[in-house]
Amino acid sequence: MATITVRLDADDERMLDELAEIHGDRSTVVREAIRQMAASETRREGLGAFLDDWERELGPIDHAQVDEIVRRLQL
Repeated sequence: MATITVRLDADDERMLDELAEIHGDRSTVVREAIRQMAASETRREGLGAFLDDWERELGPIDHAQVDEIVRRLQL
């Protein structure tokens, strides 16, 4: 298991401590943040691929349709 050092300003440290009180400890909070960021990136890449496929198969994207999808999915 790796150990890293991160420099935090006072606000970041306060937020980390508040989250640690809820979620157990600082390490748990940092690990979960990393997992959430990775999942977000995976979703972003998947959405990009979906939009590329959409344009390739159906032509230019209608932004009104995208807005409707975002609304329905509450993104």
